[in-house]
Amino acid sequence: MKYNLRVHIAFITIFFLSATSFVGENYAQEMGLIQSKYYSPIDYEAGTQNWAVVQDQRGVMYFGNVNGVLEFNGESWNLIPTANQSSVRSLSIDKDGIIYVGGYNELGYLLPDGRGIMHYHSLIPFIEENLLDFGEVWDINCFEDTVFILTDRYLFRFIDGHLNYWESKNEGYYLTHNVNNELYIQELGVGLMKFENDSIHLVEKGDFFNEIMIHSIFPIEDGFLICTRNNGLYTYKSINNKIAITPLQSISANGKKLNDYFVKHSFYHGAELVDGLIALGSISGDILIVNRDWDVVDIINHETIGIKSPTFFLYFADNQYLWLALDNG
Repeated sequence: MKYNLRVHIAFITIFFLSATSFVGENYAQEMGLIQSKYYSPIDYEAGTQNWAVVQDQRGVMYFGNVNGVLEFNGESWNLIPTANQSSVRSLSIDKDGIIYVGGYNELGYLLPDGRGIMHYHSLIPFIEENLLDFGEVWDINCFEDTVFILTDRYLFRFIDGHLNYWESKNEGYYLTHNVNNELYIQELGVGLMKFENDSIHLVEKGDFFNEIMIHSIFPIEDGFLICTRNNGLYTYKSINNKIAITPLQSISANGKKLNDYFVKHSFYHGAELVDGLIALGSISGDILIVNRDWDVVDIINHETIGIKSPTFFLYFADNQYLWLALDNG
């Protein structure tokens, strides 16, 4: 499939970073010019690290920052601290517009007052005392009537005003993934698991990933693209009613180049865009925008605007801007 990059660029604006040709990595695809804007810690007057991004129903943006939650209405910034002043690693918004916030030994939500000003409300009083030392909240996923919260040791579930939890019996939980409106969990020492029928169970051949850290999962035809931190990219597909796990490097020449790049630069997070495109980020490399044939169709190059920083989170907003949460901005 041929992509008209200028069409995409007309309605995808990349904030923070810019795109140039992918010099030195032997990609022949012609790259587009992507507009960008970088917001530094001086601009938003908070900590350097940002870990999570969501957008509310008004279009206002929220960022999980080392100093709390940053709120940005397109013109001005506001810092909303958590109850214990912890950094914020995770954010998620439910169907009613409630923004859930996860920090270190802290969990809560944002709601506006009568003047529309957002305030933080802690959920700690609703958690049993023996569970309060839960550590970092790494992920929050909101479904229709359910909120899942992942920490190192526990998977919490809030549903109908009640809290349930599942404790890891092994090396601990790693990350969760909302794929096709279903929750997948990685438990280190066990593998890739799925929450279903009020329980967590290992998916078929999920033990392949028992010690391979999964950072993003994307739906593809007949299965998933699974992106790992240090071990490259894999397809997980049902072929003739059997699960096949295939390293992307063995699928095509494009797949090998893509896989090798993220092994070298340590994949960290990605986001689905439009027309089947995926933006893939890393710790030490650039953001690669790829199609489902694993062609690199555009690049977001950190060095273009003079800022080189690990990318911790990518978020494709409703206005079709791609936001990047960085180690430094």
